[in-house]
Formats: sequence, C-alpha cells, structure tokens
Amino acid sequence: MGKTRFQKVSFDSGAPDAGALIRIFRARGRIVATVVRYEWFEPDDHKFTGYADLVESSPAPAGEVLQQFRKHGAQVALESDELWDAAWGDLR
Repeated sequence: MGKTRFQKVSFDSGAPDAGALIRIFRARGRIVATVVRYEWFEPDDHKFTGYADLVESSPAPAGEVLQQFRKHGAQVALESDELWDAAWGDLR
C-alpha cells in the first residue's frame, strides 16, 4: 500500500474546499496541527433551520492529527515547508 497523499494549500486558506483542512505550525517548539472543517448545527433540533459553520480543533501533535486522515488524505497548509515530515505521506 502506498503512502497517503495530502494536497498542499496556502497557509492563509480560510476554509477547506471539501472535507478537512489541516494547518501545521510550530508552537512552543513543537510541531502541532489543527483541523478546520465544516460541521452541521441544528440550534433548535429542527432540520430546516440548521446551518454549516467552520470549526477548528485545538492544537495537537501533527503526526497524531495526520494519522486520523491516513485513509482519505486531506488538504494541508504548512506554516513553513520545513515542518513536513516525509514519513507522514506525500504532500503535493
């Protein structure tokens, strides 16, 4: 089985085209990542008043975050190209 492929996008990307956007950056000397994705909300439990909004996860170790997307891949935004570890998969 080949390596997981991730699509590289600009770090300034605001929202994922589809699925999830993983932002990888350095915080307190560690390489961490957050996941930005759309989630569906139904404020009054009625399907006709629901809406989609962007939600960003808390920072977690980048390797652990990327592991969650190993089957399907995702869009990845790097603060710096030096942060990418080839063991995580192919970044194109």
